[in-house]
Formats: sequence, structure tokens, C-alpha cells
Amino acid sequence: MAGGWQKGVVTVIGSLALLGGCSKYSRSLDMVRADGNEAYAAGKYTLALADYQEYMERKPGSTDVRYRLGETLMQLHRPTEAESHFRAVYDVNPSDVRGAKGLASAMIAGGRGGDGLDFFRAYLDQRPTGEGYFAMGDLAMQAGVPDDAERALLIAAKLDGKTSPEPHRHLGRFYEQMQKDELAILRWRAVLFFDVMDTEARDHLRALGQVPGPSAVIDPSTLD
Repeated sequence: MAGGWQKGVVTVIGSLALLGGCSKYSRSLDMVRADGNEAYAAGKYTLALADYQEYMERKPGSTDVRYRLGETLMQLHRPTEAESHFRAVYDVNPSDVRGAKGLASAMIAGGRGGDGLDFFRAYLDQRPTGEGYFAMGDLAMQAGVPDDAERALLIAAKLDGKTSPEPHRHLGRFYEQMQKDELAILRWRAVLFFDVMDTEARDHLRALGQVPGPSAVIDPSTLD
């Protein structure tokens, strides 16, 4: 009797082991995504890539994770592979500036700067938003065309600069990068118009030899 009982236990254990071996995945999708995000944030891009690839194997319709996969490939200097993922994201939601910018950036990084900028210019023709022009500024700098970057950021300032500090913030950073301190100072002073205690603006103004405070504030409409 005891022998039969033991045999039954062995059979059940063996069956459970067989069932457990049917799946090659040991983590939930939420855990895979969380692990990928954690690895990406820590700069462990090879690990992040493996996690995001597993996620896409199991849930290929996730555009958010596909976008993160494209970003990871860009960090690994594999823009050609990244381009296909960004294109898939863009095709699903062409109004999302993230996918369009990612696709253009991958083109530029892959040595097709003209194609990338032309693509994004066409995107902006259809969707002329401040966020889109911020993206164009970044892409133009990536492509080594600072004049185009300045034009894009100035358009963003015309669109949103009277209601938001962000265009002036972007221009302040840009002009500092280009070593145009006087223009940078004007834009950081415009940021103070929206919040005189803005930490970034105050820090940059001090670094540029200015004294931030109420007297430094300027109305952004005077910069048009």
C-alpha cells in the first residue's frame, strides 16, 4: 500500500515538473518591463535590450515597449535596427511626436541626415506644434545644422512663448551651447516672467554673471 502511495506522489511531482517546463518564461510581463526600465535607467543597455526583446516576443503589439527597444538600440549604436522599431511606432500612431522624432534621429545616426530632417520637416508641415519644433531643434543639432535648430526653436517660441516658459528655456540652453551669452541671458530672463523663482533660470543667469530677481524679469512678448 505504501509503495503505491509513493508511486503516486512521484507521478504527481513528475507531472508538475513537466507542466512547469512547458513555458520558457519565468517572469510576468510587468516584471520584464520593470526589469528593462531599471536596466535602461542604470545604463545597462545590453540587459535592457534582452528584457525589451522578450517583452516584444510575448506582446508584439506594445508600441510603448517597442519605442523603448528603439531607444535602447540607439544607445547601443545600432541605429539601423532602431529605425525599424521607430517606424513601426510611427506607423501605428503618426501623430505621436516621439515615434516621428525617433525615426528621424535613427536616420540621422545611420548616416542619412538629409533624409531624417526632410522626413521631420514633412511631419511638421502636417503637425506644427511647439513640441514638434523642439524636436526639430534637437534633430538639427544632431545633424550638425545649428542654424536650422535656431530657426525651429524660434518658431516654437512664436507658437507657445507667450504662454509657456519652455521655448525660452530651450533657447537659453541652445544659445549657451552656441556661446551666444547675451541671447541666452534674454531667454533665461523670459523664463523668470513665468516664475521668478525658477531654479534652472536663476542658476544659469548667475553662471552668466547676472543677478536673478524681479528686476531681471522681461516680458517674452518683447523678444518677438
